[in-house]
Amino acid sequence: MIVNFKNSIIAVMLCSIACLCNSVNAQLPDGSIGNTQYIQLLNDNLAEETAKPFDPSMAGLSVTIPIYVFVTNNARGEAAIEESVITSAIVDVNPYFEPIGINFELKEIKYIPEYPYGVQPDFDGDIEVKVKYEIESVLNLFLVDTILVDGATAYYGFTFFPVDTTNNSIFLDKDFVTSKNLATQIGHFLGLLSTYDIVAGIELVDSSNCSGAGDMICDTWADPGILGMVNGDCEYTGWTKDPNADWYVPSVANFMTDGPDYCKCIFTNEQYRRMHYYYRNYRSYLR
Repeated sequence: MIVNFKNSIIAVMLCSIACLCNSVNAQLPDGSIGNTQYIQLLNDNLAEETAKPFDPSMAGLSVTIPIYVFVTNNARGEAAIEESVITSAIVDVNPYFEPIGINFELKEIKYIPEYPYGVQPDFDGDIEVKVKYEIESVLNLFLVDTILVDGATAYYGFTFFPVDTTNNSIFLDKDFVTSKNLATQIGHFLGLLSTYDIVAGIELVDSSNCSGAGDMICDTWADPGILGMVNGDCEYTGWTKDPNADWYVPSVANFMTDGPDYCKCIFTNEQYRRMHYYYRNYRSYLR
C-alpha cells in the first residue's frame, strides 16, 4: 500500500478530533455486501476511474443532495427516535464528504404508521416500504426497528451500490443512527465496498492484489474483518493471517471497516476518488 505521508498526518489529526465520542450500542454487522454485478461494474470502470491523479480539493463538485427521512412507527404507534438524533446525524455527516464538495440537507421527516414495515426481513427483490414511499431523485433514509437478512442475521444498516440507479434508499436501525454509521452507508451508496469485502477475492497484506481484491482500493489497509476485535481504546485485538501467512494490521479508523462507530473517522484519497467518480457518473441526478 502506497501512503501519502502528508495526507496521513492530516487524517490522523482529523481522526483524533472526530473519535472523541462513545457508542451506546455494540456494533452490528453492515448489511451492504458487494455482489458480482457491482464487482463487474468496478472492473469495467477501473481504468477510467484511476486514469488520472486525484486531489479531493480539486474535485470540482459543489452539490447538495436532499435527504427525506422515513421513520417507521412501532406497534405502540411510537417513533422510538428523537428528531434531534436524526438532525444531528445528517448535519454531522457533512464534514466527512466536504473534501469532494458533496453536502447533504435534511428536507423532511415523515412517519410511516404501518408498524410491520419496522422489521425489514430481506433485501432481495422489491422492498415494499421502499416501493410505496421512496421519492425519486433524492436520497431516502428509512429508519426502522430491525434489519434482518434471510430472516435471521441482524444488521445495523443497508443500502444499494450504484448499479441500479432506481434504488435511492438507505436503511438504518434506529438504535444505530449516528453520523458515523450514516457515513458508512453513504460511502456504499456512492460506490465504496467494505475494506473487508471478499466478493472480489481476499486482499493480501502486501497489497500485490489490491486493485482486484478486497475493496479494490490500494490506499486502504488489507482487512480480515474486525467486528468484535476492537477494544474501547480503538486498538485492534485480533490475530489473523492472510493466505501468505502475513499478519493483518487493519485500520480501525476507516469508515468502511466493521469496527465500532466511535473509532471510524476517515476516508482515504482513493476512496474519495471512487465516490467522486460514481457520483458524477451514476448518482449526479441527486440534486
